[in-house]
Amino acid sequence: MQDAQKKLQTCARALRNRMAKEQSDVWKKAEAEFNVQKMIWQSLSLQRGEKHQGTAAMIQSKLEFAVQSHTSNLPAAVEALDVCLEKNQGHDLLGAAMVESIEAIKTAAVHADARAELANLLEKAAEELAVGQCSKKGADTLMQLLGDSGIQEPKLEAAIKSAWTFAYGE
Repeated sequence: MQDAQKKLQTCARALRNRMAKEQSDVWKKAEAEFNVQKMIWQSLSLQRGEKHQGTAAMIQSKLEFAVQSHTSNLPAAVEALDVCLEKNQGHDLLGAAMVESIEAIKTAAVHADARAELANLLEKAAEELAVGQCSKKGADTLMQLLGDSGIQEPKLEAAIKSAWTFAYGE
């Protein structure tokens, strides 16, 4: 039982670590793209006039909010990024690389939610095993969460499945 607990806990920790790394990576890239984007807006403001400046300022404000708040309020940051994409339609103020960075952040946020839920499921299973319970709660959602978590590492996915099987014999 202790081996099963350790395997479940190790997998949960690995999921949380990868979630944190993915979040860090996508936000670092977005911040770099945002700095380039600001230089582009400064250059274009001389050419496009006041209407451009107003819309660009609003998008810039939302991007700044998202960058500053993502660690404390990821849903609000993602919502601000959605507004940026919406306001950009028809104005073409965001470069392709910035749009790609925003989309990567949104995808990482969805993965983060699923990974957190999956890590919680694994930790709860380990806690149940520690007190001698074997309820298998969540077995039906394990595969769904694995799919939703966007794990690109076959070894980690296999380790999670193996830990669950080792714990519950499924």
